[in-house]
Amino acid sequence: MRPIVTKGTNSVFGLEGCEKLPAEVYAEQLGDKEVLCVQTVWHLSDEDLETIKKTKIIFVSTVGEEPQPISLDVESFTER
Repeated sequence: MRPIVTKGTNSVFGLEGCEKLPAEVYAEQLGDKEVLCVQTVWHLSDEDLETIKKTKIIFVSTVGEEPQPISLDVESFTER
């Protein structure tokens, strides 16, 4: 699985020792507040797809001591 650059990519994140992560930073209206969100897009290899079909499991890891609010989707938030 690898992150990919899309037409909406407007940022690149990085942490020492990690690969660069292309992303789209955008504003989302949540109730009466506008918050910044980050969307990354990932390309799955044929092997990734076969494993997911077999196990029906995806692992999500974040850096830090607390889980971050995230969303896993099959469609872009910014292209809806």
